[in-house]
Amino acid sequence: MQHLSVESNVVAQSSALTACEKAGMWEQAGNSKALVALRVSRGAAMELDTVAWNAVTSACEKAGKWQVALSCLSSLKEEHLEASCVSYSATISACEKGSAWIQALSLVDMMISESVQVNTISCSAAISACARKGEWTQALEILKQMDVMHVSINEVALSGAVTACEKSSAWIEAMAMLQAAKPMSISPDTILFCAAISACANRGEWMQALGLLHSMELAAVAKNLVTFNAAISACCECGEWQKALHLFQACASARLERDIITYNSMISACGEGAQWEFALCALTLAHAQHLLPTVVTYNSAILGCARARQWEVAVHLLGSSDDHRVRRNMISYEAAALACEAHASLAVLLPEVAQFGMMAATRVKHMDHSD
Repeated sequence: MQHLSVESNVVAQSSALTACEKAGMWEQAGNSKALVALRVSRGAAMELDTVAWNAVTSACEKAGKWQVALSCLSSLKEEHLEASCVSYSATISACEKGSAWIQALSLVDMMISESVQVNTISCSAAISACARKGEWTQALEILKQMDVMHVSINEVALSGAVTACEKSSAWIEAMAMLQAAKPMSISPDTILFCAAISACANRGEWMQALGLLHSMELAAVAKNLVTFNAAISACCECGEWQKALHLFQACASARLERDIITYNSMISACGEGAQWEFALCALTLAHAQHLLPTVVTYNSAILGCARARQWEVAVHLLGSSDDHRVRRNMISYEAAALACEAHASLAVLLPEVAQFGMMAATRVKHMDHSD
């Protein structure tokens, strides 16, 4: 506009910045075309309105540049402009994407202190920021504030709070949030149930996890692979291999394609119950499905053989891991050594086990001396 000697005005400049924001024009170098336009405006001594600043802040939010978004909000105030709910919400959303939960909470507090209307979007973004870091107490506190301020709590806000509980294994609180959904006129969806089941799984509360699966059936909520994986993991933690096997088979009945996480949990559950044959069967199915086994896959199978005193199978699995380019670790050798424990010829049968055990012992000894 300046090159064409056309007088720029606030409305035109705000429209240009908004266009940049909607187009997501953020360059990898860290500067946006929206910011370039902003600098041109300020260089021309033009006053910008709140809409223009909000457009730039939204561009920063979409790019996850939360530090720049905070700077924009500060600049807006320096220009003696009134920060709106949109200004704060965009900045909080940027902080959420950058997992800057402390800054997100501070912004919510600023909205309250400045009598800026706090809405569902701003609170949900702050809760999601807390959820990314597992700050469940802070997430629940925001929910309480929403209730006090009569701000509508939707599925996004509630799911964020349950996810925060899940990441911190706060399964009791996650269950309480799920039960609170109905009084809030919120219909729990797959995401909400998955987070609650995962919270139970993290604490080995397999009965609670299976109860939630049943609740999903009663509520006609679709189950996905994440749901089954979390429930199988819960059973695995408590050695409930029969329950895990039932869920493993239920995946196929639900026409869900099992992934390596499903197999790892299943093999681990069988290993905990010394059901080495089932573990090997699951490992064979994983190979048939062209899934790439991990060191966790093999370690779980070897441990299953160790618990069943199937040392020959354990040694075979240890060796065959090379065929699938799985890098063995200390647990791999310790599991194989445990399987061979009853045999005096361990060093002869598997010299590598003895050698690795000596290396591990030396490492531990060195750590003790360093302390």
